[in-house]
Amino acid sequence: MAVVDALDDDAIPGARAVRTWRLAQHLMKLGDQVPVGPGTPRCTVAASALYAADQLLSRKHLTQEQVAAAASTIVPTSRNRIARYSRELIDAYEAEHGTDDPGVGRRENDEPAYSKLLYQLSRASNTNEIEGRVSVAALTNDPKFMEDIDGRAESSFNPRDVYFPDYDATQLREILENRRDAFRQDALEDDVIPLVAAFAAQSHGDARKAIDLFRGAGDLADERGDEVVTEDHVRDSQEEIDKDRSLKLVEGLTTQKKISLYATAAVAHHSNRTGSSVPSPVGFKVYQWVTNELDADQMTRETYVKYVKELSTYGLISTSRKSRGRGGGMYMEFTFTGDPEAMMTRIVDDTRLEGIAQQEELLSSVVNAQLKEFHEG
Repeated sequence: MAVVDALDDDAIPGARAVRTWRLAQHLMKLGDQVPVGPGTPRCTVAASALYAADQLLSRKHLTQEQVAAAASTIVPTSRNRIARYSRELIDAYEAEHGTDDPGVGRRENDEPAYSKLLYQLSRASNTNEIEGRVSVAALTNDPKFMEDIDGRAESSFNPRDVYFPDYDATQLREILENRRDAFRQDALEDDVIPLVAAFAAQSHGDARKAIDLFRGAGDLADERGDEVVTEDHVRDSQEEIDKDRSLKLVEGLTTQKKISLYATAAVAHHSNRTGSSVPSPVGFKVYQWVTNELDADQMTRETYVKYVKELSTYGLISTSRKSRGRGGGMYMEFTFTGDPEAMMTRIVDDTRLEGIAQQEELLSSVVNAQLKEFHEG
């Protein structure tokens, strides 16, 4: 960054300078996605990223005047611009990571733990310490596996990507046909295996889960005393799998995560607006109301966002980052993959939330008042 060169040599201590610069680079990437300062000279946004990075780290070394003066040696800018854009960049960071503390979790630009291992393995044949050739294969479901690894590791490993698509319905039928002998002869209706394969292909393309569904349909027929496994058994088994999965996930959550999920689901369910997406600021306001009603501990906004974002890894919700327009900052938007009302019903099994469930009309008014303030205020 040219702005760094324009600062006084002792503006940021040496060890801290590297960390600040790397965090500023990450903020620049987030700013490009939002975007922050469209049409503004790149140098001004870079200077704002540098100031924002300094503010996010534990000890502050830079002032807005100092950064604006350094940037102005390259392109005219102002303290107000640095203040505005740095705030937007910090909002973008919070929306992306659920916190304004770069020390929480692995930082975006840190080298992954497997980077050094890939480098060492891919060069093992050249060390003369191992006889023969060494081949390295990395199997992963993560499309970002190669991001942020050390340049030497990337150059030395230099992999050829081989993609394995999910099983389709025809392939799953072949796999399930090989499991037919687990059932008595004539115990399966002709449409059972095609239906199991179709459900699995549409949902996940996973052979193990298809076999689980197949077995579950047979178990259900046994429990009911039926001699033949039918399509109804398959459909009921699929319904139980979906229900059991979400119930187990909810039951395993901490009380605070249940409250966060309940408040978010309440916004999606009670909203009078088109669509059921939940802006994180609204979800947090409803979460605050619920915790006040319960006289429960209240987490920060960053912790609430982090809890709800974690639920996306379970497939309960999906998340996306949104902008409120120029100067309006960033926020997360949550969308339920299933019925939010059913989710609320399951969470109410936690007896502490029964009182809230009995105040449905009041909860609905709180939700819509917060949505109105967010969209029109």
